Amino acid sequence: MKKQQFVLALLVGLITSAFAQKPTKTLSTSGEITSNRTLSKDTIYIIDRPVYVRPGAKLTIPAGTILKGKVSSAGIGTLIIDRGAQIDAQGTATEPIVFTSAAAPGNRTTGDWAGIIIVGKATMNKQITIEGGNFNVDHDLNPSTPPSNSPLIPGSDDNDNSGIMRYVRIEYAGYPIAPNSEVNSLSCYGVGRGTTLEYIQSSYGNDDDFEFFGGTVDAKYLVGFAGVDDKIDTDFGYRGRLQFIYIVCDPSIADAFGDSNGLESDNNSAPDFANPRTQPTISNMTIVGPLAFSNTANPKYGHAARVRRNSLYYVYNSIFAGFPNELRFENGSIQAADADSIEFRNNIFAGHKNGANTWLPNSGAFLPRSWVKEAGFNNDTLVTINDVKFENIVDHTSNLTNAIATLKTGSPALGTASFSHTPLSSSFFTTVTYKGAFPATGGALWTDGWTEWNPQNRPYDGATSVNDKSFAQFELSQNMPNPFSTRTNVVFNVVKNSNLVFNVVDMMGRTVYQHQDNYAVGTHTMEFDATNLPSGIYYMNVTDGLGVRTLKMVVTK
Repeated sequence: MKKQQFVLALLVGLITSAFAQKPTKTLSTSGEITSNRTLSKDTIYIIDRPVYVRPGAKLTIPAGTILKGKVSSAGIGTLIIDRGAQIDAQGTATEPIVFTSAAAPGNRTTGDWAGIIIVGKATMNKQITIEGGNFNVDHDLNPSTPPSNSPLIPGSDDNDNSGIMRYVRIEYAGYPIAPNSEVNSLSCYGVGRGTTLEYIQSSYGNDDDFEFFGGTVDAKYLVGFAGVDDKIDTDFGYRGRLQFIYIVCDPSIADAFGDSNGLESDNNSAPDFANPRTQPTISNMTIVGPLAFSNTANPKYGHAARVRRNSLYYVYNSIFAGFPNELRFENGSIQAADADSIEFRNNIFAGHKNGANTWLPNSGAFLPRSWVKEAGFNNDTLVTINDVKFENIVDHTSNLTNAIATLKTGSPALGTASFSHTPLSSSFFTTVTYKGAFPATGGALWTDGWTEWNPQNRPYDGATSVNDKSFAQFELSQNMPNPFSTRTNVVFNVVKNSNLVFNVVDMMGRTVYQHQDNYAVGTHTMEFDATNLPSGIYYMNVTDGLGVRTLKMVVTK
């Protein structure tokens, strides 16, 4: 008996320790980090003003660290990695690094803080003013520049290294200084290809999820979730490579001052044909547009891809699903597409409105819809999202927080990828057999563990791991029997008095059962009745508001 009491006490102690409130500390009271600095994951850092990591300094952020941004009397919370400085933010799949809002759960909103700006020494095709505020980031090239919003001078080192960001979440960023002048969740200005950007999720940003202003930096495994404006924005001579990109659009959220596009690209704002010419290369991207979640979308939503102002683009093996409009080309980008200086090959366009006016221009010698469907380009234009055969994405009724777009057997995206195109010949690109961001259903995914689909309710106050399930204060056992015909028992152990919500969805993501109740500490059994359900696979998602646990249930009749 004493041994059992000791084990119980130890377990309670471990739970108490795991959920203990961490101390908080202002990241920088001066607004500058001028020498190498390493943070501690045992402290929560508050970014309450622009904080510059200055040339020659490196900011090291350990896995599991939480940083919270806000607007205060000291300024607008922003982290700026200056030219010649570096960030070393290497999270893990079980302990990502989280930049989020300092507001309490339930009160967070887009634009609670500004975001992260990285400035490198790579080439751009114009001097550019950094969007969103008075940022003085040109110290190493022009040390006498006053602390004002002076134009950023293009660099010359395309191999420049601004550091590493890996397994990082950026939430509720994008402070609006003025219309069309917001800091993006992650802004890269002239960032070189020596920089590593991998496994980064931008959620509920108030402007673009990711914007690349010139430079050559490559990136893999990017997630854009419920951002306000464009999802991937490229301009001023950006020539990097991107692979495994997953974008989810909230139908109710779009940019009030313009149109929100999946991809948007410009050579520059002039526009002109200045070199280096903007020419990104993307493979294995899935963009799930607003029409996957609702019959109606915010009227400010634009196109799945808008290539304008003389930009070039290469897009391969990707899926564009559920936008009001499909492709739009403007200015010299029309001639570039017609001359094959722009390539969209081996892609799927599905569930758009498909009228002539959703492909622009819709008159003249160059018609994007005819161009996309040219023999040898191997693009598919499908009438509905359902035709793609996603696991969790369907026309108009998808669940925004259960939107991982794996592929069912028989999907036209399976076994049809091609890496024979010259821009994909680099060793940067991982050769896979499927189009889009994810393979067939089953097995581990690159989003597992570190991504968060409901950041509004995360406490972000003390756990050493910010894994998707680590805050849940209950354990869920596999239902028995399983498979079953009509009834099965679900056993769960509650370690802290909790209100639990049970939600069962079918393979189409449709809710077939909901239950909510308060449960005291202890072990409980709930009988689930599937008498009225057809045979099939179902998922029971259980949450206490702090974490989610899931059961896979098989009903056989």
